[in-house]
Formats: sequence, C-alpha cells, structure tokens
Amino acid sequence: MDRLGADATKMSKDQIQHYGPSSLDDYVDTPDTPDMFDGGDSEMGLFGDGQNGLNCFSSPHMTTTLAAKSDEGALPDTMSYSDELLINNPNMDTIRAQQLNNWANQREISMSNSRSYMNDVGKYSMDQEEEEDQYDLESSFDHEVQAGHVIEREAIVLRAPVNSGTATHELHVKNVYMGFAPYRAAVVGDDANEWSVTPNDGVLKSSADTQFIIRYTPHNNGVSRAHFVIETEDFVKTWKVVGSTGEYEF
Repeated sequence: MDRLGADATKMSKDQIQHYGPSSLDDYVDTPDTPDMFDGGDSEMGLFGDGQNGLNCFSSPHMTTTLAAKSDEGALPDTMSYSDELLINNPNMDTIRAQQLNNWANQREISMSNSRSYMNDVGKYSMDQEEEEDQYDLESSFDHEVQAGHVIEREAIVLRAPVNSGTATHELHVKNVYMGFAPYRAAVVGDDANEWSVTPNDGVLKSSADTQFIIRYTPHNNGVSRAHFVIETEDFVKTWKVVGSTGEYEF
C-alpha cells in the first residue's frame, strides 16, 4: 500500500470477509516501517508507566501512526521518539520502543489539555470580573434595605462605652449560589444610627469570602437593637445585632 488514511483503505465488498479483509497478502510488515505497530496488544499496551527505558526529552515527539488520520497519508519526516529510542538502545525491542513512544504522546496530550483548561478558567475569571465591574447596582435595587423574614441563629452581640468607644465584629460571607451576586449591606432598625457596616455594596462570590465589619458606636446609655442585612437579587440574609454600653444586661 502506497497510501494511508480512510480513503486509501476502503475495500470493495468482494474483498471483505467476516468484517475484515479476505486476504492479508498485501498487509505485510517491512523493515522500513517497524514503528507503525501501535503497541496496544502486548504488556502494558497504550498506557505504559514510563519508568522502564523512558528517557527524558524536551521536544515533542508525535507518533507516526497519526499519519493514518490524514487522507494524504504521508509519513512525517521528523524522527519519532521510538526511532530515537531504537537508535540509542540497539538491543531494545521494537514493540517496547513503540509502547514508550505511545506513553510519551499520551503525556503530551494530557499536559496540552491541562494547559488549555487552565487558559479557559483564566479567561472565564477575567470575563466574570469585567461583568462585576460593569454591573449597575442602582438598576438592581430600587427599594430600601429591609430585614428578611428568616433571622440567622447566631446574634451579633457587642459592648462599648458610650460616646468614647467603638466595638467591631467581623463576618465572612460567600454567595450561596454559583458565580457572583451583587449585594447591598446595611444595618436597619430604630437604633441603626449607632451601627455601621463596611463595605456597603459590592459582589458576593461563591469561590471566596467577602469580609464585612460591623461597628457599634453607642450615643446613649442602654441597649441598642437592630438588624444587619445583606441583600442580593436571589436571597436576603439577616442577623440580629445587640449592643450595650455596659451598665445594662442584654
């Protein structure tokens, strides 16, 4: 056979027997193309462990069997990894050399796929950040922040002296859904003027925490009660906040 590829290997029906060629006279191995065997029928087959006889290499080696995918069928002019192994190790079995060639090729494909995946992830992250920067919070929220119907179990309790001190509490929150969610954060209620929170708005991510700092700065003696609220388009989280100037118990 002078050509390889799908078009070159089509057979007429009178030459086919039991789903294969009726005669193997034209299918012979020649000394010039011993590496055309794909290594899939012996020992470790296509997936070798790469430990025995696999030399380090720095340049890609494509197997000559890839020529079968081309209708032209021309064998590559460059030396394959199996050829290199056989030259450097004259006593190496031809089948073993092809197995190592196939193993190396599989490693190259795997590394190439990994690099492609990481590039896609990086591009997705950049696109997501651009969407976050372009998001218009004012168009998403056209009402005042209000406490939700469901209150988180753990209340935020702080104590600070009146007119001379501030108590703080840190809270870390993620988006409960995949991706990102624009949010507003505020303290609401009758005593909200003694409380503040930063940041007030931004984007919640599912992959990383957003840190909120709640501050209690009392202006009057006694107990201060309010609610800390984080609102997105999809959900509202509400915490009860209670502050005291010290002279009063909660």
